Amino acid sequence: MSDDDHAPEVHRILDAALQQFAELGIRRSTIGDVARAAGIDRVTVYRRIGNKDQVVQAVVTREATRLFEEVTATARRGATLEERVELGFTAMMQQVRGHALLARMLQVEPDLVLMQLTTEGSRLVTGAVVGTLGFFEEAVQDGLLASTDGMEASAELLVRVVHSYLLTPRALIELDTPAQLGEFARDHLVPMVLRARGGR
Repeated sequence: MSDDDHAPEVHRILDAALQQFAELGIRRSTIGDVARAAGIDRVTVYRRIGNKDQVVQAVVTREATRLFEEVTATARRGATLEERVELGFTAMMQQVRGHALLARMLQVEPDLVLMQLTTEGSRLVTGAVVGTLGFFEEAVQDGLLASTDGMEASAELLVRVVHSYLLTPRALIELDTPAQLGEFARDHLVPMVLRARGGR
């Protein structure tokens, strides 16, 4: 059987794991708990995904991918590159802040969740950078950007700015409302992207 044949089962396992982690926390949850919640046996979890650490990583990766796809869909509504950056940043901040299960996991086990997002989050950040480059490539296809040459640093800076504000939402700059988020993107993120593309 191909990986596609097992996809529904894998998604069921990850759905069960996400719910389990939100309710009990990552430390207290076992592969057996996840298997029972998914209605399968433990061996199937090991076979389809792996051990507990691999299940945790798979859950984080899938949720991040889903989130990025939703944000990209929102950003595509922009008629210009500037509008897309603004819409994408605003949507990303709102989507993560409104993720009920993530919020619950941060309440139950903040140290482990934050570890997945920081010291052990290089894969997550790298994936977001690659996704942002894909976002720029779409802009090229739509005639909004000449090329993605030299945009790697800009993509990573965008990701790291968003990452920082998601982890520490409050300092001197207020980013509580969509209007505040949009203004921040226009004033700071859009100019950064424009400089990277040579002002085109």
